[in-house]
Amino acid sequence: MLVELELKKGEILRIVGPARVDVLSGSLLAVGAVYRKGESFVVHSLRSYGIKALEDTKIRATLGEGASVEEPSEGEEVIDDWVNVAKSVHEDPRKIKKVIIIGPVESGKTTLTAFIANYMMERGSKVCVIEGDVGQEDLAVPGTLSLALPSRKFLWLRELKCEKVRFVGCISPSHAQCQLHVLAALRELIEEAENLKCDTIVVNTDGWVSSKQALDFKVSIIRWLRPTHVITLSNDIYNTMRAVLGHNSFTVVLKARSPVKVKERSRDERRRLRAEAYRKYFSEGSKTVNLRLGEVGLISSCVLGGQRISIDEAITLCPSLESVRGKVLFASLYGQYLNVVLSDGPHNITCRENEDQSYIINAVRRNDLSGYLVGILDEEGKDVALGIIEDVDFSNNVIKVRTPYNGKISALVVGRIKLSPDYEDTGRVLRCGI
Repeated sequence: MLVELELKKGEILRIVGPARVDVLSGSLLAVGAVYRKGESFVVHSLRSYGIKALEDTKIRATLGEGASVEEPSEGEEVIDDWVNVAKSVHEDPRKIKKVIIIGPVESGKTTLTAFIANYMMERGSKVCVIEGDVGQEDLAVPGTLSLALPSRKFLWLRELKCEKVRFVGCISPSHAQCQLHVLAALRELIEEAENLKCDTIVVNTDGWVSSKQALDFKVSIIRWLRPTHVITLSNDIYNTMRAVLGHNSFTVVLKARSPVKVKERSRDERRRLRAEAYRKYFSEGSKTVNLRLGEVGLISSCVLGGQRISIDEAITLCPSLESVRGKVLFASLYGQYLNVVLSDGPHNITCRENEDQSYIINAVRRNDLSGYLVGILDEEGKDVALGIIEDVDFSNNVIKVRTPYNGKISALVVGRIKLSPDYEDTGRVLRCGI
């Protein structure tokens, strides 16, 4: 359906996707960017945005199924508030601005990230955008953090090209190990942005903010990234960060209003979008490569990265394994774990009470090892790509990995994401990893 509308200067409308908006005359503001006569933008079916006429403006909206053009009630839209926040960032005298966005799930963090980036680009800044939410699929794939260098205005991060990626290997930062990886990855991506000479760096973060542990994690991000500005999308988070950081802090804490109406994504929609991101990544020129066990590094792998021992040595440490001797394909030691890979059989093997209790038996089946998402490191130990473990052939000491990467692989980083054949992250993750 086509709709032509005339907006008076200062008038605000909300566009609910899927829709295309063409500016026929005048100019308007959308997600921090100015669109002028002859320009257009597309609103995805999962998004909705407020637009504001900067002068008397005429637009044509092409609306798809379920789309609409709405006149918001007073105070519903946040454009003016966000402009003031972005203006505060822009007018800060510091030469390089590092901005971190913090807020709950579905509070508008991703849109505010784009808003600040567009606002600063309109004023001549070279902007880097960092996706710091491990569960997002907008720039790269879930389980990674990524960096983009936008060259034009945009509405949604998925319109940008991913320039740098860091594998984290989880989709929720609630695990302590995941938090360490996120912090390290963010530090590296900030360094990459600085090397690219970006004078504005905008970092989106995950929506885990409702517990003490979550707030501690966000404070750790602020401590180690040392941003110039923290923008919060919650009164409670704003007050907490002001209290934690004090009034004479190295960072300025700002409060942005969260949109009253946000087009929320259901859990199923989020899972579908993650699966689409994985499917797209691995459908573009990926192939299976064979890597030699013992030659390729295996980082964060409890089973495959452990000290390999013989089956007899494993049975000596835990005689209960004698009952499955014929099924043991591989054994290793990793800290307190005695790992055994079985062709088939039970997972719940334990040493008997009268045997050595020094080790925890971690029994896995060979087919448990397939489907894990891994990060791929090149000869310099740098993140260069992702892969999926397809199989581990212990008789030939080969690990088979599907990846689009064509260069030399020095190591695999094993995460806590296991994909089904349909690329859904619903597979059972082993307690000790693989």
